[in-house]
Amino acid sequence: MKYITKILFSISLLLLISCSEAVDYLKDFTNGEEMRYAGKMNDFTYRAGKGRLQLQYKLGPDPNLLESKIYWDLRRDSIVVDLKNADRDEEGNILVMLENMGEGIHSFEAYNYDKFGNKSVQEYLTGKSYGQRFESSIYNRDLDTLKGVKGFYLEKIDTSSGVENNVHLIFLDSLQTSKEVLIEYEDIEGKERRKYLANDLDTILLEGLQENTEMILTTYHVPELTAIDVFKSKPVKIIVPSYNEMSDPRETIIPIPKPYASKHIDGFDTNNNGDWYCLWDDKWPTGWPENPAWYEEVNYANFYTDNSKSTGPTWFTLDLNGYAKLESFTYYFYYPPGQSNAPRVLELWALDSDEVPTKDNEWENWVLVGSFDISNASQSELERYYKEGLTINFNFDEVPAARYYRPYCLKNYRYDDSKNSDEQSHSAFEMSVSELEFTSYGGLFVDRENLLDLSK
Repeated sequence: MKYITKILFSISLLLLISCSEAVDYLKDFTNGEEMRYAGKMNDFTYRAGKGRLQLQYKLGPDPNLLESKIYWDLRRDSIVVDLKNADRDEEGNILVMLENMGEGIHSFEAYNYDKFGNKSVQEYLTGKSYGQRFESSIYNRDLDTLKGVKGFYLEKIDTSSGVENNVHLIFLDSLQTSKEVLIEYEDIEGKERRKYLANDLDTILLEGLQENTEMILTTYHVPELTAIDVFKSKPVKIIVPSYNEMSDPRETIIPIPKPYASKHIDGFDTNNNGDWYCLWDDKWPTGWPENPAWYEEVNYANFYTDNSKSTGPTWFTLDLNGYAKLESFTYYFYYPPGQSNAPRVLELWALDSDEVPTKDNEWENWVLVGSFDISNASQSELERYYKEGLTINFNFDEVPAARYYRPYCLKNYRYDDSKNSDEQSHSAFEMSVSELEFTSYGGLFVDRENLLDLSK
């Protein structure tokens, strides 16, 4: 034990001597004085602008800080910030605006100084300013000209003073840098209107929009999410179609609003796992085959027969919440096509009647409106169907005006084509689905007869 004590004492003595020698060595470079540092910057960041940058940082607890000095572009430029009189935001962050910054990337090196002349350790930052190059690269968000009439569709509203024409405008997906779209027009009373469509929306109502008049669209962009300046694209002028064009259901194609409704008929429709909401939550897996864990991306609904005595096709009943003549039906898979419960042969049926489907009327007045069979699809086609969904399109003159629809699975990828249908396992007819989408000619109608009258 005495030997251990002696060894530890010797080591401590050596460390003390070594530290003393190090301090003496450093004093040669500090004129024999102790080295002191001012408190450094915290959370040093920036916000991009148009030919400018705003730097932002926090101060530590050092009460003696006097000023900051910031260099950029290899120390060719610099600024001294008087911390006592510096601009601050509501959270106490120091704000430094740098004007006349050339477009491009800038590197910053920054220090704090205290009232004793001590300097902090340096902080580094890379920021970016934007200008003409960025401005020339932006463009307007496009209208979805495949829906409605050149992106316009008409909604007629009955009011106490008569019928009011409400025009909706439909845009394609937003651009990565866009913030919003400004829509300017003169309404039917001659009043100038300015409407803004946020980046996360695609449809906007334009009250009192006149037919056959001019409107102006301008898209606003931000180069970065936290940017302090907004850029705008070159305005575009568009002629509003006539009301007659917009009210023609053959020309007006619009999405049927989600959510749809489950119309499960106990004792008739096939079993399901009850997870209906996933059929209209705008989520479906897209990662196969690149992502081995594609199945973790979203939820799914499964429709199945639960025993071998009830083999045969599976189906489920949906209520669109109004009558429509379908323009398209899109089925988004859960299991990748080619695997398990992914439908291989599927039909879509519609109830050609204003009745409400019940267990008693079973398939009475139901008509087949479309189908797909992807048994012979190539691998690239299957991958595309998985990422984009599989769409069935309908002819206006052939599709009925219906409210209730049934996807009907005749075969999935467990189905053995070498056997008859009655020899199959019940699992050969099950179907799993992540999402459904419907588009229609002319929108939804509460009264089926109104839609039939409109289509004449």
